[in-house]
Amino acid sequence: MEELTKTQLILLALLVSFITSIATGIVTVTLLDQAPPGVTQTINRVVERTVEKVVPGQAASVITKETTVVVKEENLIISSVEKNAKSIFRIGLGDEDGVYDKTLGVGVVLSNDGLIATDYLNLGESKTFLVKNGNKTYSADLATIDPVSGLAFLRVIQPKEVENAFKFSKPSFGNTGNLKLGQTVIAIGGLSSNVISTGVISKLEMKPIDSIVSTDEGKKEPEKSTTENVTEKPIIEVLSAILSTAPTTTDYSGGPLVDVDGFLIGLNMKRKDGDFSIPIEKVLDISLKKLETTTVAEKK
Repeated sequence: MEELTKTQLILLALLVSFITSIATGIVTVTLLDQAPPGVTQTINRVVERTVEKVVPGQAASVITKETTVVVKEENLIISSVEKNAKSIFRIGLGDEDGVYDKTLGVGVVLSNDGLIATDYLNLGESKTFLVKNGNKTYSADLATIDPVSGLAFLRVIQPKEVENAFKFSKPSFGNTGNLKLGQTVIAIGGLSSNVISTGVISKLEMKPIDSIVSTDEGKKEPEKSTTENVTEKPIIEVLSAILSTAPTTTDYSGGPLVDVDGFLIGLNMKRKDGDFSIPIEKVLDISLKKLETTTVAEKK
């Protein structure tokens, strides 16, 4: 070392520095490959800003990391069921002591204050019920029935004190206008605990409706089809039923039909002439019309 000249010492120092830089770069790249995407993005931003300050106008060469995330359908189904678990109610009767005893069927809560939709065949002749959500039980009254669709609506009896009001977790409603044949769906039911059945949408039944026109009296009525207007006005159709390959039993009737994203798209109905699901938009529309009619009748 003492025999080296000053020039040789400088060259040796530069060589050691160069080798150290290469080793540091290799270690850095290796660590970045193992780092989470968030850490890599942060380091990239720091490098970009540093290069821009040191060499203005010079584009920074950053280290990028591509990550491919594979989402299995079974994971989507699990997540969807979990999202809707708090919205499912068991509808039953109490024993002589008023304790929840016998489950009649399942239903789905539609509002935070406890409006529950179900299959009216689940209810029998009773007008008052006990409904169970998880480990909690509530009293509920029969609000209204729609014999045409087969839907029944119960309403949880709220305490008189507003501050003690029950709040329920309603599901996220889907848009059935976007449904496609072959799309995976999940039916949820079960009299004691949740059971599921999966399948695909096999048919979307459409029903034509009459367009609405104003009369001279200002009222609205369905327009009659004539030879004059049949070619001028297109036929308007709405989704009336969802058919799927998901196998179900009576334990599913009144329960939810959901998609893999966790959106409620229909209410399952079990019938002798065929199983189907009523689209959620139709369920909500019927509930509004029937409950409004019931309220007006009660006031009179």
